Amino acid sequence: MYNSKTSLSIESSQLRKIAPAAGIAMLLVMQPASANVIFETNAEIDSTSFSSSDPKGPTSLGSILSLVEDPSGTSVDFSSQAAVASAAADDTGSSAVSVNGLYTSGPNINDLYAEATFTEMFENTSKVVQNFDYSFTLNGPRLTIGDFTGFSDTSIPTIKSDYEFFVLVDNGGTIDLLDSFAELKGGNNGHNLDVGGTNPLGSTFFADSPFEFGYQFDNLADSISGTILPGDTLTIVSQISAIVETPGFETGAAAAIGDPLNLTGGGFSGELIVTPIPEASTVVMMGLGLAGVAFQLRRRSRSTSLAI
Repeated sequence: MYNSKTSLSIESSQLRKIAPAAGIAMLLVMQPASANVIFETNAEIDSTSFSSSDPKGPTSLGSILSLVEDPSGTSVDFSSQAAVASAAADDTGSSAVSVNGLYTSGPNINDLYAEATFTEMFENTSKVVQNFDYSFTLNGPRLTIGDFTGFSDTSIPTIKSDYEFFVLVDNGGTIDLLDSFAELKGGNNGHNLDVGGTNPLGSTFFADSPFEFGYQFDNLADSISGTILPGDTLTIVSQISAIVETPGFETGAAAAIGDPLNLTGGGFSGELIVTPIPEASTVVMMGLGLAGVAFQLRRRSRSTSLAI
């Protein structure tokens, strides 16, 4: 009787003899490479009336947003203005930024800025071409304006809330750029939303109270791929930033990409995977090794069948 299970079995000692080339070739093809990663964050407040901020911000994203996003508008205390600029990043490739300011009734120009930047570098020191794939996700940014006075997009100065995002890939001198940005400016008497970049994001308007409105933007997921020649260096720089500018006079604004106080809740994340492309000789070795496995399988199958 023919036993298919028996005919397909190979002793480990036999496998070591007949398929070393296949195993080595597969290892060369599948083994990923690592890159050097540098991450930096920066948060700044430039205000004529308020010039300090806890770099870690409040204790939750809700408390950050509450500076401007007060649904009723009745509990806003302009005698105790507040400003927060917060940025966070970690070595896993995740980052988030948020800025928020609510200001008193004086003519005070206030600028808030937060950014998080990743730089990843991979040098191809091997003699073979390397494939790379950089995939990333951007959690939908959110821009908000709080206007208790009556500004418009033609007011000088006016209220502004911005986000910016880009991924720059330098592959041995060949540059690829992917970016997205938006600026919301104005107030309750008229506003304008300017959206652009290579990947402009769709958005949804919201107005939670007579004093506060804004736009929630869509998520973005994309990737950049290519090959790295021997001796070349691949450098990838990704950056997210949030910017707010207000003129005082009982105004506020917020801009956020994710939550700097909880990086698992979204923001930006990216991952670089590099794998070598086998040389022609390696492909031949793998082919010979696989052919040897097939031959030994057929040979053992035949001898087992004859024995039965």
